[in-house]
Amino acid sequence: MKKLLLPISSLLLLVAIVLTFKHILFPATMTNAYLIGAYEKKNSVVKKLEKAGFTIISTSKVGKKKMDLVIFSHPEVEALANHPKRGFLIGALRLLINKKDKEIRISNPNYFLQAFLQDDYKEDIASKVTDLLNQAFTGLTPSTDQWAEDSIKSFQYMIGMPGYQDITVLGKGSVDKLVAKIDKKMKKKQFVFKHKLADDRYVYGVMPGKRTSKFVDKIG
Repeated sequence: MKKLLLPISSLLLLVAIVLTFKHILFPATMTNAYLIGAYEKKNSVVKKLEKAGFTIISTSKVGKKKMDLVIFSHPEVEALANHPKRGFLIGALRLLINKKDKEIRISNPNYFLQAFLQDDYKEDIASKVTDLLNQAFTGLTPSTDQWAEDSIKSFQYMIGMPGYQDITVLGKGSVDKLVAKIDKKMKKKQFVFKHKLADDRYVYGVMPGKRTSKFVDKIG
């Protein structure tokens, strides 16, 4: 048994060494999750987004600090989000206004389009939308939150959680009846936004639970 374990251990060590040298010789291209800019008030942020061609979906307060959260989108991003089984989450980009830390934090289109669209990722559109954000908010810098580009589409928040393409069916029926059912059961304090991507596709934004909401105050 010991003779068998030794070759296996040696093989695993060799694989680890090869992978390590691979990352040294061919370092992965990293993409940052957020774009960080100087603090601005909500009205100023909204005006700049609209002027740059973005659509404002909703504004709300999040976390104990009651930070302003602006949910927005862009026509070309919405067209990509109108995709069966995955992609719909990219239909709602986020901008967080953190008054305490004197900053705004914006979803990086390059990062989230890769995560949500995976093999259907369109780099040209992601770059175009990112350029629009950089023009609207001068001096944006990448956040320290980053992930290797070739690993973003397979990223899981926790081991064992489903991938973005693994959709759970909660109910079946006509679109009108399902939307009416959700609207009726949605508690007011949970509701953040309702965004129509197409006649047969809607995205709902809901407020996370108290424990999850604490992360907003901690990590922004």
